[in-house]
Parts: sequence; C-alpha cells; structure tokens
Amino acid sequence: MSSGVFADGSAIPREDQGPVLGPGWWNGVVTTAFLAGIVLSGVLFFDKSPSNAAERRQIAIAIFAVCSAPFALTMIQLARLRRKIGKAELFLPHDSLPLGFSGAATYLRPLRGGAAIRQIEARMQCVETLVKGSGKNRRTFTAIVYDEPATAVPTPMMEQMRVEVSFRVPESGPPTLDESRLGIRWRIRLRLKMDGCPNTQSSFDVTVIPVVVKR
Repeated sequence: MSSGVFADGSAIPREDQGPVLGPGWWNGVVTTAFLAGIVLSGVLFFDKSPSNAAERRQIAIAIFAVCSAPFALTMIQLARLRRKIGKAELFLPHDSLPLGFSGAATYLRPLRGGAAIRQIEARMQCVETLVKGSGKNRRTFTAIVYDEPATAVPTPMMEQMRVEVSFRVPESGPPTLDESRLGIRWRIRLRLKMDGCPNTQSSFDVTVIPVVVKR
C-alpha cells in the first residue's frame, strides 16, 4: 500500500489515532479504574498492621476483581476487533497541506470475519488546546473550533475497505501549531457503522501550513 494510491504514485500514510473500540472516554474510564484498583487493592493487601488483616485482604481481592473485569472485557473485544478490521491507514497526496487546500485522501482498512460497512461519516476538524496556569493550578482546555462534514465514498473490494474522503481546509483557518501553551491540530475523523463487529472510529492528524505568497 506504499505506492499507487494516487495517480502520480505518491502515498503519505498517517497513523490511526482511534479510538478503535467504542468512545474514547469509556476506554479511558476503564483503564483509569483498573489502575486505581491495582493501587488501592495493593495498599490494602500488603498493609502490615495486625488488625483485620484477613478482612482487608478479602476487600483488596474484591476491589481488584471488580476493577479488572471491565478492563479485561474491553481488551478481549479490542483484540477480536483488531483481527476483524486490522489496522487502518489514511493516505494523503502531500505531507503538508496549505490553507485553502481542497482534495481527497484514501482510507484503507482490512476486513475479515464477515465485517462489512453499513455507514461512514467523515469530518474535517480543527482542535485547539490552551494551557493556563502552572503547577497545581495548571489547566488544559480543549475545543473543536472547526468542524465540517467531508464526503466519504467507499469502493467495494475483497477483504479490504477503501474509502475516498474528499475534504477542504478553509482559507481563513489557523495553521498547525505546537507550542507549550497553545496547540492547534487538524484532523480527519471517520465514524464507521459496521456489520460483524462493533462500531469503530478513526482519527488522523493532518499538518496544515500557511499559504506561501509569491511576489
């Protein structure tokens, strides 16, 4: 898939930022609860104070079991989903895109085990991250400042999903920026409704640069 994706033979792949399985916030909650359960159960289990030692260990085991079950189930679902739909990639015609760019990208993903597309929603988004304060008062604020639909046209293929995503970068938008206090990130997001596996999402960062004015 490294060549021939576009007419001139170019192909600049982007890595999928997901989340692959379900909403990202749920995966984060499950992982956070699992890590917190490990810490809390470890503190209770290895507490050396003599009083109620047996009861503390039973509570520690129960906490670990309760926090581990959702995490284990999520990991099993993720492994099954990975086997069915494989790893997604997005191919862009250029490494960096100028403001005002209008064109198409190619989304490729393997399909196995009866997985099939029912519906695809694609969007072009700009996400702004602002950091305020410092130390304990440090806060990070994130907002989607640009969100427009893109056109997704799937092409039927054997054991592979190929989607042409037509999108536009607005002329008035800010370029990509990565500073300590301010970040601006452009991305192409896809939401997939599928048969044979859970619904999934894909997200790919796109580098946007200012237009060079020639005089």
